[in-house]
Amino acid sequence: MRQLLQISSAVLLFSASALMPAQAVWQAGAWKVFETTALGTASNALYDYIKQSWDADKIAQWQQDITQLGAQLVDYEAAMPQTDSAMASHAEHEVTRLKQTLADTHTLLQAMQARLGEVEPRVDNLESELAQIKTHIEAFASQHPQEAQSAGVKVPEPALQFDINYVYRAGGKGELKPLNEGEVLRSGDHYKLVFTPKQNAFVYVFQRDSANKLFQLFPMQQMGGVVLNHHNPVEAGKTYTIPAVDKSFYLDQQTGTETLYFIATPEQDKALEAQYQALQTAKDAPSIQVAAARFEQTMRTRGMAGIIDDPQATAKHSVQGDDGQSFAVLVDEFFGQCDTAQGCLQVRTFEHR
Repeated sequence: MRQLLQISSAVLLFSASALMPAQAVWQAGAWKVFETTALGTASNALYDYIKQSWDADKIAQWQQDITQLGAQLVDYEAAMPQTDSAMASHAEHEVTRLKQTLADTHTLLQAMQARLGEVEPRVDNLESELAQIKTHIEAFASQHPQEAQSAGVKVPEPALQFDINYVYRAGGKGELKPLNEGEVLRSGDHYKLVFTPKQNAFVYVFQRDSANKLFQLFPMQQMGGVVLNHHNPVEAGKTYTIPAVDKSFYLDQQTGTETLYFIATPEQDKALEAQYQALQTAKDAPSIQVAAARFEQTMRTRGMAGIIDDPQATAKHSVQGDDGQSFAVLVDEFFGQCDTAQGCLQVRTFEHR
């Protein structure tokens, strides 16, 4: 079907260009066939990226398709109507949007190729491209459902998304600051995590401390005698603070690397829960080592998710310190390309010195 659509779009384009005025190329429906073909290619690449299902042959075919579509798009751009101002404006908008989608898909294919070569790209550099491709595909599918269905345009399932902030206070006093990747904290510093899910989901948060011990931070009923009542599933639009609105974690005298693991899944992850329980009940060193390795492997099977700036640059969380003082902190957005079965993993590491 994909090859047939590509051939038909090319025939329509060049025959229409030869026999009709430039405006008629757009009116005759040639553009719609071409747009459907291009979005079908982009959606297939995005869909398989999300599903972690691609190989070198697929990437090579997509790259060839994108190159050919880009060349055809140049011809469409040359044939844009010039006399009808309303039509010209519409045509320019459509060409620009599709040109961006093809460019974003090319970037995605490069990242997929890099992964095949065991060169892991920074996922957060792809987030804006992934979001734009997905938005364009969804808009087209909703406006032209029959064309999308006949072309095999795949609309990716909604990715799990969160507004999220890691924050800390030096010595437990003063202003709350972003706890960025690789940040250096000192003994006595306080830190917490605040997140708001955009969909109902299940969340699991773990920390591997500087002594290489693993702790579950969410869900959690209580900690140190403090009742927290953090439980799954989390609700869309509700803000959660770990450990609590008026509480923070603090760093003791054991220095080293601290790692936070934020896992989001659409459904309850019973395997992860069982493996964490097995790790907690392991008694001897060999059993602990085996259980820890299995748990780490299970976590790492989740798709890696990135942190990007919230599209609304002025969006802020009001985060409260232990003393009740509130601070406005710029929101980051956790954009997870989540497989419905595996979920997403986001890792935040900082140094305790």
